[in-house]
Amino acid sequence: MGLDRIHDIQAIYREVLDAMARPGSIHSIEAQVSKEEVISDCYVGTLALAKTLIDTEVTYYLPVAHAELNQLFCQHTHAKQAKLREADFLFILRQRNDVELRESLLNAKRGTLTDPHQSATIIVEVDQLSSKGDLILSGPGIETEMEIAICGSEEWLEVRAEVNSEYPLGIDLIFIDANQQIVCIPRTTQMQRRVVE
Repeated sequence: MGLDRIHDIQAIYREVLDAMARPGSIHSIEAQVSKEEVISDCYVGTLALAKTLIDTEVTYYLPVAHAELNQLFCQHTHAKQAKLREADFLFILRQRNDVELRESLLNAKRGTLTDPHQSATIIVEVDQLSSKGDLILSGPGIETEMEIAICGSEEWLEVRAEVNSEYPLGIDLIFIDANQQIVCIPRTTQMQRRVVE
């Protein structure tokens, strides 16, 4: 049956906007993506995010190994694939290794002082998202602080802090898990790992 190009896509877009406005809050797109056919290369929600976020006006990056998925992205969005350093949206899939995620964070475009909005958004597949965990978030959109757990991605925290250190330059992140839940971490959000004493 597939996503309804109007109602489902709009519902997913609203969830992404709300998640960006409330960093660290967990949002589900399961109801919308349950209509999608399961594919082997990525979460069904990742393809739904691609259909929602990318179009002919932007570019995207997928690792070279995913030729079939690239065809799906092109077919459904009509967007053009670009090199990692030039893409507006980067998709880091669950089969990726920590080196690939690290390289993506370090090399994705961060915008310029005159055009900070010309930066990349990275969509990262992880095993599980939880509202209880050892990552502490603070900043705009968070009343005091919020805790989350992002399981399946370990070495990105320090790299993210480095690439987002010169505000307004930086990279926004969208995490999606196997349950089709999303969490957005804008560049303005401060993150630290809880110190266990």
